[in-house]
Amino acid sequence: MVPLSGNQRGVLRCGLIPSDDTFVDNIFPNRQHGQSPGDLPDLLIVRDTPDLPERTIEYTYLKFDLPRQLPREIVASGAVPVNATLWLYVRYVSIFYDASIEVHRVVNNDWSESTLTWSNKPSFDKASSSVQTITANGTWFPWNVLGDVGRSMREKNPISMALTTVGPSWASHVMFDSKDHPQPANMSTRPELDLDFVPPTLTIQAPYSDLPITIEGQTYGTNANGTFQANVPWGSYRISVPEVVPMSESSRAVFIGWSDHVAGSSRVITIGSDMTIGVSYRVQHRLDVTSLYGSTNGSGWYFDNMNATSSVTPSVIPAEGLAGMIGVRRIFDHWTGDCIGSKPECDLVMDSPKRVAAVWRDDYTITIAALISIGVVGALVFALLSRRGKTRNSTRRSGQENP
Repeated sequence: MVPLSGNQRGVLRCGLIPSDDTFVDNIFPNRQHGQSPGDLPDLLIVRDTPDLPERTIEYTYLKFDLPRQLPREIVASGAVPVNATLWLYVRYVSIFYDASIEVHRVVNNDWSESTLTWSNKPSFDKASSSVQTITANGTWFPWNVLGDVGRSMREKNPISMALTTVGPSWASHVMFDSKDHPQPANMSTRPELDLDFVPPTLTIQAPYSDLPITIEGQTYGTNANGTFQANVPWGSYRISVPEVVPMSESSRAVFIGWSDHVAGSSRVITIGSDMTIGVSYRVQHRLDVTSLYGSTNGSGWYFDNMNATSSVTPSVIPAEGLAGMIGVRRIFDHWTGDCIGSKPECDLVMDSPKRVAAVWRDDYTITIAALISIGVVGALVFALLSRRGKTRNSTRRSGQENP
């Protein structure tokens, strides 16, 4: 069963430590500092100072492997955090100056702290995603990186960041603790990316109240406004709605589709962030066509306001039994009910349930004609026989008178 939670939404915070962090400098373009004991592997330096005899530039790089470090259901569902904050602990900044440090999105993630140098450093977006002014030593400072993290989450990729100064200045020199810096008791000074996720809200909009909605085998219902809403844990779920919703004995609503163009009434959704989907139905009405004789066509379900045709075939049939033997016929006469007409076909608009019935009349035309014919023939036969009888009698009398 899906553990729905109504509209009470908790916050899941994920604190991530960099998978890789290091710095590079232009003075030693081929030196890596991430894992070299003699090159301050426990510090991350950001600097752009006009030192003599040469300007010194140092960038810090951090990488967070989001697909590996975050809970699997978060990554698989495509969840996007509501907050994303990069926290760095300041080990050193000049007490005489404030330093402005920018965070930039690195173009690719094909680097590691053990191989990164100034010469092979990946490029980064020139526009900064966040800026922070460093004002004190021995404390934390945050950068809002929600936009860049959200993009990487949607792409299911790691995220790399580069820290630079705003520009060359004697104030542009800051040292942060790296993930490898010795940790004091009961405290962490390692860089951290804090991501806040809010369990997503699933909203289903339907045209009817009390519409059954099944989520992973558990059935719920829409409210009086036709809305179902609940918080659903991140992940994939099978949801379904009825194919047919009875409205009356002869009217019903038939499932048409979802608002995101999915056709089946049963489907799988993957929910990582708030999701709203609609479900559509169309009303159908029943047409009942009945007749005592012949075969009817047109009975069935029709969408509201659709045209329909009732018909009966054949329109003339022999009567049953002896009546049919003597020529009695059943002839279609007219329609009754929701359709009026004297033709075997009748058109109607299905704006409500319809009932039509074929009315027949008995036709004796052939029977009467046959009876008349039989009567005429009988009369002729009778007359002929009568005449022959008279002729015989006359002959007999004539023989008696002339022996």
